[in-house]
Amino acid sequence: VATALAYKGNLYFESAAMILTLITVGKYLESNAKGKTGEAVRKLMEQKVLKSFPKKENVAAVSVVMINGECVLDLCYEEDSSADVDMNVVMTESGKLIEVQGTAEEVPFDRNELNTMLDLAQKGLHTLFEEQRKAIGTDVTPKPSAKSFGNLGDTLENALKKQL
Repeated sequence: VATALAYKGNLYFESAAMILTLITVGKYLESNAKGKTGEAVRKLMEQKVLKSFPKKENVAAVSVVMINGECVLDLCYEEDSSADVDMNVVMTESGKLIEVQGTAEEVPFDRNELNTMLDLAQKGLHTLFEEQRKAIGTDVTPKPSAKSFGNLGDTLENALKKQL
């Protein structure tokens, strides 16, 4: 027991170093993966590993906070960190909830306030879904390139170029 107590101080610093290392590795892996998911899915579709695009519908997330009894959507960090209640909501475009995580940072909240925050989150999410549809179109399935159909695709692509 005495040995364990003597080691206790060093354990904190080793744990902190491990956590910082894992965060750094996670950020590195995330930065390397950005933009490559869509490319990887297209290649899997071209190779016929995937029969269809796996995305079923749009997904978005927002943060809703309560400050002095007022609900506010997606604040900057400084405002968000001083909120009485902080809630994150992740939802599909069809309205199905993926995640709801709310914390009473300063002041507990009741069921009516929870419903008010969820309603505000849903309004914000619908705005994000509209922007997603503008950016990527209403069809969630990407169109395969002509090259994904091999020689037939090249033939069709050449025929289209001749007509234009």
